[in-house]
Amino acid sequence: MNPASPVRPLRAGLAAALLSGSACVTGPEPPSAACTPDGEPLRVAFYAFFEPVSHSADEDPASPGFGVHLGYEADLLTALEAMNGARLSFERTPVSDWPGIWLMPSTSDIDIAGGGITILESRTRNEAGEVAVAFTSGHITFRQSLDG
Repeated sequence: MNPASPVRPLRAGLAAALLSGSACVTGPEPPSAACTPDGEPLRVAFYAFFEPVSHSADEDPASPGFGVHLGYEADLLTALEAMNGARLSFERTPVSDWPGIWLMPSTSDIDIAGGGITILESRTRNEAGEVAVAFTSGHITFRQSLDG
């Protein structure tokens, strides 16, 4: 990701976005080497408590299992890393505080955020009202019902 860019992409639609939006390193490195312009893993912030979509193996932030990413989105990232020729690698960071997780890619510490984030135009703007992140197409749809 280009830190100089005024809008850093929020990759809610991980599969489509990562395959088309990242510049992969080339050469003899194994597929898990990396896929960023600077050769580093993409830094992913994931919401730690949105089971079964995205969650930590342990709910206790002090435990080692808190850093283990599980769920549907974790499986997508793992599948992308395993794809021949994709050369993707992800450094996953659990986030226990929901409000504002979608703005984390506007910082220099996180490239992608996920974990059941609904795509809303209001979530693209920072506190100053400036566009700070962009969403990709969603990769999962939920429907709510009063039927029991």
